[in-house]
Amino acid sequence: MRAAELVDMFELPTESRVGSLSKGTKVKLGLVTALAHEARLLLLDEPTAGLDPTARSNVQDTVRSLVIQQPSLCVVWSSHLFDDINQTATDVLVLRRGHLAVNVRSETLRSGALCRTDTAEPVSSADVILRWRYGSTHWLLVRHGTELAADLRTRPSYHEEGAAHRLAALYHGTECRE
Repeated sequence: MRAAELVDMFELPTESRVGSLSKGTKVKLGLVTALAHEARLLLLDEPTAGLDPTARSNVQDTVRSLVIQQPSLCVVWSSHLFDDINQTATDVLVLRRGHLAVNVRSETLRSGALCRTDTAEPVSSADVILRWRYGSTHWLLVRHGTELAADLRTRPSYHEEGAAHRLAALYHGTECRE
């Protein structure tokens, strides 16, 4: 039934013992086990930790496919691997000491302009999406293409960061949010 369909979909070897499976295949088996019960919520804690890049990519692709096939499925992916989050998340939530420190749409994070500075000059604008500090560095995520984003680019004390640094800067910055 559902389990057999999932085993076929994930191309799991049915003749092998669980102990002989690779770590990536065991992760897929865990997904099959959860989904066979028609779960609507999957809690994945570090599902790609210890996997090689190909297996990580396969798990990411699998989860994305599942969400497309089952729009009512909610997947909570807990990870310290920022690439996994960038590849799979629609929303990014950061918890600190049991409290929600940040809740931002992935698209907002990807499309915003991330600026850093060592000065604490005040910037007040509706175009500021998030503001935080990490150590002596102050960060602003602002709406891309706005006057504020253009203005910050002209200030010698501000530096725009590339997309690869956004999630890491956001994560580390939640330790001491302003």
